[in-house]
Amino acid sequence: MNRGRWADERTGLARWQSLVEDRYMSVRRYKVRVVALARDGRIEVVHVRRERSLIHLLVDATTVPMDLQIEGSEFVIKDDIKTSIPHVKRRLEFEPNGETWLKIQDTIRPVLISSWDPMRFNGLSPDEYDRYISEVYAMLVCDATSAEVAELLAEIEADRMRLSPSPLERRLSVAQELKTLELPDVTA
Repeated sequence: MNRGRWADERTGLARWQSLVEDRYMSVRRYKVRVVALARDGRIEVVHVRRERSLIHLLVDATTVPMDLQIEGSEFVIKDDIKTSIPHVKRRLEFEPNGETWLKIQDTIRPVLISSWDPMRFNGLSPDEYDRYISEVYAMLVCDATSAEVAELLAEIEADRMRLSPSPLERRLSVAQELKTLELPDVTA
C-alpha cells in the first residue's frame, strides 16, 4: 500500500506516523472504572461495559492523572497489543483524548460491522473490528481516497485476518460510506 503519497502531500508524514499504529498492533479504547490501587505502581480497573466478567486489568499509574487515581473514577484507556510472533506485548495506559476516541469508535464501528463484516459475524461480536478503527480513522482524517481505504481493508482481510479479500466493489462501497462520516480530529 502506497500511503506515502497522500501522507506527505496532504498532511505530512509526521502526522500520519503519529496516528497509525504498528501494522501488527491491535488498538482498542474503552472506558474503565478504578477498583483499587495496586502496590507496584499500577491501578486495578474493570471494563465498564463488562464489569460482571470480573476481569480486572492493571494500568500503569504514571499515565493516569492523579485526580483519576481514586476508587470509582472512570476514564478511557488505550489497550495496545503488539504481536510479533512468537511474542505478544500488551500495554494499557490512560487515553488523554478518551471521550473523543469513544465517539470515533461509535461512529466507525457500525459501518465496519454492518457494511464490511468480512468474518460474517452479523453483529454478534459488536467490538470485533475495533482493533482496526485507529488505522481506518487515520486514513479518513488524512483524506485518503476511497481506493486507498479499500486497499487498507483488503490488507486487513488478507494479512491480519488471513481471509481472501472481499470484492473490490464491496470494499469501495464501504470506503465511500466511511468517507461520509463526520469525525472529530484528535490531532488538532
